[in-house]
Amino acid sequence: MLEQEVIAHGDAAKVDDAIVLVRDRLQPVANGLAGCHGLSMWVNRDAGQVVVSTAWEDESALGAGEEQLSAIRGDVLQLLEAKDARSEVFELAVIVQKRPDEPGFWSRTTETRAPAECMAENIELFTSEVLPAIRQIPGFNTIGLLVNRGEGKAVSNVTYRSREALNTSRERAARLREDSVERLGAVVTNVMELESVIVGIGPDAGLPSQGQPSSSSTRATAG
Repeated sequence: MLEQEVIAHGDAAKVDDAIVLVRDRLQPVANGLAGCHGLSMWVNRDAGQVVVSTAWEDESALGAGEEQLSAIRGDVLQLLEAKDARSEVFELAVIVQKRPDEPGFWSRTTETRAPAECMAENIELFTSEVLPAIRQIPGFNTIGLLVNRGEGKAVSNVTYRSREALNTSRERAARLREDSVERLGAVVTNVMELESVIVGIGPDAGLPSQGQPSSSSTRATAG
């Protein structure tokens, strides 16, 4: 499965209006497209950060859906007055979940980059060593790893059941992140803390049951 993430930084005062626009216009269109497994959205109202993710069966479905979604997405970015928006496409490599996420949960998203030729080794190291360490952090609910093998990019999302749990985890997660990126030969390019406001990518997108890793292992950094 593929995920397309649109990351934007805009006017913090417009974030709630952007949520309404995504929920009322973008999500219904996405849900009606062939090969689309749903849409989710995360925001940081204080920082004006917005991330919208859509899940796709394959590249063909993603390409066909882009024509339908691009205009509405443009309206969202215009509303936000976002000037530095970017779109990235990743392969879902690891997903571990205790129970379905809910609006109001908080996530820490870590973007990294490493030599592309090291990706397979880094995925294995993340799965065997980093992932078990993250699972020991109190309050976590979901761990997801997205990768772009060709560019050596990885995005780890660790979702916690409350903002308090996210805050409590910050120091421990930072130590784990520092250690893991050094071992993976990676560089951290961005870290965001975001609230889940739309949770629309569901079990039909390949989520495992009862928090077990999916059969396709991947990923590279700690949350």
